[in-house]
Amino acid sequence: MITSVSSKTCTVKVLNQSNDNPFLLKERLPFNKDGLCRQVVDTNRKLVIESLDEPELYHEMKCYLGVPLHWPDGQIYGTLSLMDTQSRSFDEEMAIFDHFHQLIEFQLALVYEQDQHEHALIAIDRYQQQHKELTSRDALTGAYNRRALQELAIAELSRTTRKAGCFALVLLDVDHFKQINDEYSNTAGDAVLKHLVMSLEGMLRQSDFVSRFGGEEFCLLMPEMDATKAYYILERVRKRILSKPVEYNGHSIYYTVSIGLSLFETGMISTVEELLNMAESALHEAKQGGRNKVVVATLDAQEEAAYGVF
Repeated sequence: MITSVSSKTCTVKVLNQSNDNPFLLKERLPFNKDGLCRQVVDTNRKLVIESLDEPELYHEMKCYLGVPLHWPDGQIYGTLSLMDTQSRSFDEEMAIFDHFHQLIEFQLALVYEQDQHEHALIAIDRYQQQHKELTSRDALTGAYNRRALQELAIAELSRTTRKAGCFALVLLDVDHFKQINDEYSNTAGDAVLKHLVMSLEGMLRQSDFVSRFGGEEFCLLMPEMDATKAYYILERVRKRILSKPVEYNGHSIYYTVSIGLSLFETGMISTVEELLNMAESALHEAKQGGRNKVVVATLDAQEEAAYGVF
């Protein structure tokens, strides 16, 4: 019989199926201090008893041979034991019993090595995921960086094309950002950018992505979004940002944003660059039109983007 042990029980893992065997596979036996398996584990040595004085205490077993089983790191896994309902010597079985003991510990070593390997793979995968996450984020604001947004947009374009759907790509720029830096300091400008990202992430869906595109310019990727719904959401964002100042060193810094919205629908536009050009054109129009507004890219802008005007 092979058992694995814990602080309170020893669980039967493997046993022979003879008719007079009182044990059951997966049976949990008490791991009390008077038990034979407990003696093997506590002494960490082979135990040989050719005649047990009180067999009723040991499931009517009248002799016992047991050895501890170890993991490669020296920790005890459990026991390997041989028992009989008759008193007897184990001289004839000792050689094959010892050989079987070696085979089992060899198997335990393989299991241990595989387990360690799997743990290492999990640790490596976790590190790679953390590294990828860190390298895809803007250090100041925590938003995705431009490279990550480009990858996400390409993947979304491919997915949306297959489904014949639509999604929105948005460029958003902080108005008069240089004035904020000049009047309050660059650190205050940093606070404004962080405040903006927190505001965006609090108002957009979990499926939307916010990235810092450069300086005070940000790009939003909004999957499965039509123009009407996107415009409504962005108008709400614009109004909320206008009404919620950044508190910095006793100052309430109010700021506004200009927003250019482009929409991908399966058809003329076929690349992320074209879509960005459309959003850039709409953002430029918002800036030229007095700032603090949302502009949707027109069909003319779509055609110009397709021909690479911008």
